[in-house]
Amino acid sequence: MVGEVVAGLLGEAVERVEPIDASFGRLACRVHVEGRSLIFKSSTDPDDQIPVAAEAWGLEEARRLDVPGPAVIALDTDRRRFPADFLLIEEIPGIDFSELMDPRDDHFEDPATRSLLVQTGGLLRRLHSRITERFGPIDPELIQGKHPSWHKALVSRVEHRLRRLQENSPLNPSLLAGVWELLDERASELDGYEDPRLIHGDFQKGHVIVDPERTEVTGVIDFEDVASGDPIWDLATFSKWEEESLSALLEGYEPDPETVERLDQLGPVYRVVLMVGAAAWFVKEGLSPRPAVERLTSLLAKARRGA
Repeated sequence: MVGEVVAGLLGEAVERVEPIDASFGRLACRVHVEGRSLIFKSSTDPDDQIPVAAEAWGLEEARRLDVPGPAVIALDTDRRRFPADFLLIEEIPGIDFSELMDPRDDHFEDPATRSLLVQTGGLLRRLHSRITERFGPIDPELIQGKHPSWHKALVSRVEHRLRRLQENSPLNPSLLAGVWELLDERASELDGYEDPRLIHGDFQKGHVIVDPERTEVTGVIDFEDVASGDPIWDLATFSKWEEESLSALLEGYEPDPETVERLDQLGPVYRVVLMVGAAAWFVKEGLSPRPAVERLTSLLAKARRGA
């Protein structure tokens, strides 16, 4: 069906279609069309649709800011051609950065890897140069976030993911209480943030595509979580499982002293929130959330000590 939809859109013959994403509720296919590869993205869960309109906006805005990434070929939200909203984009060459960045390996000082990290930091800084309005997930029609404050956006994110966790894999009540206490303790600081910027929202290593032979970042992908918020969120996301790669990333990002201070103060808090999301993702995929829960426990203790 995907092949028929793409062939009808482009008026070109589709050579083959390959599924490339087995995540629950997600559909991603590589579509080969006359010598080029395209990516078709949609949802298989009607209750958890991919925000393809927001992702398309994020991809195009990033390219406008000279952040390389896939061009949008088609966006369809009327569901006449396909039973769900879908996005068709170019595939950019390379491999995702996570294939070179296994945190179990001591390689963060490798010159080629460090160069890629520095380049990634520079591209992220370009993305964050875009001033936005309100906070949280971007509404592509209004071009602004959906929440009045950054604190409200984070609370909404945690509520959604904790609900999923509690329904499927109950956590230690004291751990949950610790997450909420941490957010309550930092509420005034989060509410006081008033400089929203365009953020990727899920800036993990797997969403940065690199060409290791040319030591070049070829693009940033997967803007499903594009948002208006605190740039520290993207820095914390990139380092949520390990923090050794941050020094090289920041070398390219070139943060001012205030940003460095805020990263030290809020980075641990954001990593706690992010690890709640990671645990919920493990549960959604039918996997044990234990690695994320162990990391969450460690991060929560560190954030509380820092506070």
